[in-house]
Amino acid sequence: MKRLRFWCCLLLLLSLHSSWVWASDPPTIAIVLKSMQNEFFVQMADGAEAYATAHSDQLRLTVEGVKAETDVSGQELIIRRLLAQKIDALIIVPTDSIAMLPVLMQAIASGVLVINMDNKLDDRALALEGVNIPFVGPSNFAVSAQCWRVCGQKVACRESGRFD
Repeated sequence: MKRLRFWCCLLLLLSLHSSWVWASDPPTIAIVLKSMQNEFFVQMADGAEAYATAHSDQLRLTVEGVKAETDVSGQELIIRRLLAQKIDALIIVPTDSIAMLPVLMQAIASGVLVINMDNKLDDRALALEGVNIPFVGPSNFAVSAQCWRVCGQKVACRESGRFD
């Protein structure tokens, strides 16, 4: 349910993006996922498609993905084909955080709004390109810090003879 709400919010924001003036045609948003054999990404696609179906007057949605998480060339081909179809926005879960950057730079150069999701693009590679692609996803740093805090508390309890 959380994923569905997330997709609803993200797609609504994209469909209302102020630079799109769409008196007759709503924006076309493409989502390119990795590993369509992974249940996590299948659920992402299902949530996005459910929202798009319920709001078909506000946006057009295309969801595609590769089968293997490491299929960089397959993802590049999908993105190039979508760019030729003149999409307005691209939400990408990249198969590789550095290798996907050239095709994403082509998308940006052609005026496509690019949003990075789940697997963050490499910060150094982005800086070298002089671009900031918005990222939506978990903070591994925050999760790791929280994990270490909990582990530290458990060890302290164990050493003091208390078991919580």
